Amino acid sequence: MDATKLQELHAFVKFLRANPKTLDLPELSFFKDFCLSVAEAEKTKPSAAPKPPVVEEMDVDEDEEPEEEEEEEEPEEPEPVVDLPPLEPDPDVIPEEHEPVQEVGDAALEVTEEMEDAAQVEKGLASEAMAEGKLEEAIKHFTNAVKLNPHSSILYANRATCFLQMKKPRSAIRDCDEGLRLNPDSGKAYKVRGKAYALIGHYDEAARDLRLGEKIDHDDATFAVLKKVEARLHLIHEREQRIKDAKDRADKARAAKAKAQADAKASKGAGHQHSASCNHPPHADASGSHKPAPGAGFPGGMPGMAGMGGMPGMAGFPGMGGMPGMAGLSPDLLQKLMQDPQILTAIQNPKVMAAVQAIMTDPSKIALYRSDPEVGPVLSKLMDTFGAGAGAAPPRPQPAPAASQAPPFKKPSVADDLD
Repeated sequence: MDATKLQELHAFVKFLRANPKTLDLPELSFFKDFCLSVAEAEKTKPSAAPKPPVVEEMDVDEDEEPEEEEEEEEPEEPEPVVDLPPLEPDPDVIPEEHEPVQEVGDAALEVTEEMEDAAQVEKGLASEAMAEGKLEEAIKHFTNAVKLNPHSSILYANRATCFLQMKKPRSAIRDCDEGLRLNPDSGKAYKVRGKAYALIGHYDEAARDLRLGEKIDHDDATFAVLKKVEARLHLIHEREQRIKDAKDRADKARAAKAKAQADAKASKGAGHQHSASCNHPPHADASGSHKPAPGAGFPGGMPGMAGMGGMPGMAGFPGMGGMPGMAGLSPDLLQKLMQDPQILTAIQNPKVMAAVQAIMTDPSKIALYRSDPEVGPVLSKLMDTFGAGAGAAPPRPQPAPAASQAPPFKKPSVADDLD
């Protein structure tokens, strides 16, 4: 499709959006009927029935805890519709014409003086025709003039003026474009093109050209058109700003709502994590697998003391040699021993374990370790516990008398003297 035709169609649709009442004109009834028929066809178009969701059966392990269902995301809210009354249509705006592009001169043509004079004659005839209201005839004379002298900017601007009077704004814009290409400082070309843009509702382009034309060559008629265009632009921009403000408020509200939902979800997840950690056994890691109890799993085993693995040489406690009351301990006593936090902590202390093994090998070393701040309290706890389990407290070892200390004097009795 021709690019020019597409551009003109786009401009025509844009004009209709700004001035919908134009469709009520009799000459546009065919286009209105076409638009209504397309809308009706889209409305009655059958929609495909949604397919039912396929539910797949899943094997559920009864031992597994059911996973929490993910919360369904809420559908996005539609863009807010700002209920503003439409602008009153501009009564001076007309639809763009749809006619073939007008003829132009050959830009590469070398113009002689005779050709320039002939072009001026055609220009005079065109001006007379315009004064008499014979606009079609004037266009013919202007076209002859630009063909004779295609390098004259004023000839294009004058023909554009004639097109504007004929309500052919798009043709006028094309002639002004060519005139400004030849002379970028043509005030008349700017003013005529600005009025042509205003006639089809292109107010931004109209204001730009009218301001430039007024700056180069002021006239009251053009200034009045500029003020009207600026007033229209003010209404349009004000309405667009109100729509933008409403959308910004809606965007901020959606962002605040999304943040609140994210915070609530994070808080809920933290609560579930805390609850899960409270439900785990004391020796369960984050994955739920149980770690061995402290003291269990020492290499070599600890026969005779169920629940206390890994303390070699304490089977039935006979290996403690010299520590009375340690044989034949009852299971209740062993369980009590393993529930004592001080004993459980001591078992994990290498220093304490080394001391216990040393005492098992040489019971006389009890006196050596009793004064140790780490080992001494544990030894006292073990000895008291074992003594209570045997029915009597174990005797505490007494320090041996010094070598230099003489035995106490014993007074001989009469019985001693008898044989």
